[in-house]
Amino acid sequence: MQEIVVGCVQLRIRLPQDREELEEHLLRFARLAQTKRTRLLIFPQYSGLMAAALVTTGTRSGLLRQADQARRANASFWTRAQAKLAGGAAGVLGADFGKSLEGALIQRPDDVREAVTSLFSAIARHHGMTVVAGSAYLQDEDGAIRHIALVFG
Repeated sequence: MQEIVVGCVQLRIRLPQDREELEEHLLRFARLAQTKRTRLLIFPQYSGLMAAALVTTGTRSGLLRQADQARRANASFWTRAQAKLAGGAAGVLGADFGKSLEGALIQRPDDVREAVTSLFSAIARHHGMTVVAGSAYLQDEDGAIRHIALVFG
């Protein structure tokens, strides 16, 4: 009987500033899993939304990303202060990540899917393992928005 190692990632969902930041964040877990000879790596529910968030644009989305910086464990006092101001401004402007994501899914559904698939498929390919991407809201073949988890590898 052959044993396989399954890795389950536990992470805090956050709004990345850019793809490089998100990629580095997720690659930390993949590198650790690779050292343990993991063959199946499972990301948590909704972690695909971090990649989908990269497609959201506009001032309000930018403020939400900036406000999210305060939640980082290694955030400096100055970063936390700036994030608090951004969070206040986001509140005044009525920024809503759900609405931003909904707009991206309606206007650019292919870009949202590409953001999720390119990131997690690259992790699977680079580390030679099967990756279950965290779920995200994506448009399916029928054009309906569904809560979907994708598997790569």
